[in-house]
Amino acid sequence: MDFDFFQRQIERLKETFGQQYYKDERVKLLWNDVRALSNQWLASVVSDFIYSSRQAPLGDEFRDKIGRERERELSNERAKDTFEEAPPNNNACTYCHDVGTLMHEGYAYKCFCRSGRKRTEKYPVFKGT
Repeated sequence: MDFDFFQRQIERLKETFGQQYYKDERVKLLWNDVRALSNQWLASVVSDFIYSSRQAPLGDEFRDKIGRERERELSNERAKDTFEEAPPNNNACTYCHDVGTLMHEGYAYKCFCRSGRKRTEKYPVFKGT
């Protein structure tokens, strides 16, 4: 994440909820938690907070969203690794090659084939292109 972008998002929060809730030390701690995440993710989270929060979102609210984003990234990486390790099989599913999961446009899905129905991850089911 770009630090200048992060600062602009903090300014959005300050303008909406007040300067007193985002003192320098709190902002530094937040930066340490979100610096590895994307600009797009932070902008979306800040917009959501501005739109739906009655009071200033603090550490607990951010930690919850950070945790969910890290889980999503980890799931995507696992699905990507699984898809790339698929052995060639002439009778395999043409989408997932009988692995059961696949990546499409940056998102992890369970395939709709027999192998995908056996998967226990909570991915949405791929419907095809």
